[in-house]
Amino acid sequence: MAKKEVKTDLWVYDLLKDAGIHLDPQGCSIKEVDESLKTASKRGTGNVGYPRLP
Repeated sequence: MAKKEVKTDLWVYDLLKDAGIHLDPQGCSIKEVDESLKTASKRGTGNVGYPRLP
């Protein structure tokens, strides 16, 4: 499944690039959004959320 996900991510990235839309793959260049994401987690812990490794 992960390989298909990567292919989809790259496809979307290419579409956005072709449309002239700037994209930051990790994080966000908008200060307010970037600050908000620093304390975002699915569990609501207030910590940065990272995927768990198997």
